Formats: sequence, structure tokens, C-alpha cells
Amino acid sequence: LIPADTELSPRDETVPAWADVPPEKQKLFVRYMETYAAMLDAVDQNIGRLVAMLNDMGELDNTIIVLSSDNGGTSGGGPNGVVYFNRHFAGLPALPVSHDMEHKDLIGTGKVAAMYPMGWAQVSNTPFSAYKTYTAGGGRRVSLLVSWPKRIHDEGAVRSQFVHVTDVMPTLLELAGVPHPAISHGKPSMPMQGVSFAPALFAAAAQPARNEQYFECWSNRAIYRDGWIAVSLQKRGDPINFDNWTLHQHATDFSESKNLATAYPQ
Repeated sequence: LIPADTELSPRDETVPAWADVPPEKQKLFVRYMETYAAMLDAVDQNIGRLVAMLNDMGELDNTIIVLSSDNGGTSGGGPNGVVYFNRHFAGLPALPVSHDMEHKDLIGTGKVAAMYPMGWAQVSNTPFSAYKTYTAGGGRRVSLLVSWPKRIHDEGAVRSQFVHVTDVMPTLLELAGVPHPAISHGKPSMPMQGVSFAPALFAAAAQPARNEQYFECWSNRAIYRDGWIAVSLQKRGDPINFDNWTLHQHATDFSESKNLATAYPQ
């Protein structure tokens, strides 16, 4: 999945190295990631149950399954994580990490809505940099798996065409042979923003369906065009910097670790 010549993006210096985390705090951090891993395992097992049911029904071969993820691991838990993350949404201050260390056994019980430390988000987003809500690879680039045994025969093959989440619906409509409805709830329906990537599902060498996409989240911006990705990340609390773009070659720099903005100012 990751090209062999990929360079690891620089680590976030605000995240402490694991060896520098005190042993008692490590136990708290481990509990967060164990719970996260258990949640992923539960998803995996239940997808397996769904696939098994479709197989028993004789419908698996002609069922299109699309699996993707949210936009990258989040740094919302801060450097230490938060046992009672809902305090943030209630406008209440976070409790000291000493409190969380004493109550770490609550994590994963359903009695609290915990959030893992941002170091685990950095691990989860490797080899990309940054986090959810940022427009660098760690907050923008995610996995997309598509299965359709009846029509897609090169199982496990990797596609390199650029696609965006808005492309999923027009792709499914095309595969199902269903036209986009002109009327919705008695009113003209809004046009779809995406384009179908169906050809790429059947031919690894198919031309990309789109060549451009703009991203923005909380003043972080990025634009993809014709194999290039330009990224502008902001530091919260500082004035927006409209000119701090970095430039990367999407096809050859998987982790976006090489900034070519100076070499290619045009």
C-alpha cells in the first residue's frame, strides 16, 4: 500500500517521544490505544458477519461494498488524552492528567467518552503529517476499499487514480444503472459535485475521472491539480497566513515530505 521509497514525514515536535513518557502515564496512554484497537476489531468482526450473511443469502457476488474512513486521526485529545472528552463540548475545563491516570479503567467501559492522546493520532496517520481538520495528508488522505466479486476480479490490486469522497455516489449510480434523479421531494435536485470513477475499478490504467479538487477546513487549505498538491496549514490562534503554501508531487511523494514550492514557483 505504501511505496517502498516513501520518506517518513517529520514528526510533530509537540508530541513527546514514547521513551520520554513516564511509566505511569504510559499505562494510561496504552489503555487509550487498546480501546481504540478493540473498537477497530469490533468493526472488523461485524463487517465479517455482514459479508458472511450476504454469502449465505447468495448475494455477495453481486453486492458492491465500499469501505472508507473519517479524515485522519484527530489531535483533539491533546498530548495526554482526555477521559471525559464531553467536558470540552460542555465548555468545562479539562481535568488534570493525574485524575485521568486514577480513572483509566473507565476508558472503554461506555461510562465515559474518552479521546486518545495526539501521539496515537500521529502513529495512526503515519507516514503522513498532521491530523484531522488539517489539509495535509494526515487529515486528507484516507483508505478506500471497493469490493464487487461479480465484476472486479483483480482482488487486492491497488489503484492510484485520484478520487474524492463526492465521487462515490455517482460511481454507485453508474454501477447500478440508476440515473441521477432530476426531481427530489417535488423540487429540482441539486447537481452532484462528484464524478464517477467506475472505469478505474475495472482497469488499473484507466484515466483519472477528475484532475482538480479544493479542500478547506478551519482556514487550512489544499488544492490538487494534475498530479500536484499544494497545502497551506495554519497555527490556531495566529493570523491566517495566505502565502505559506507547500507543493508536492502526488504520484511520487506519497507522504508529501518533499516541498517543491521553491523549485516550481509557477
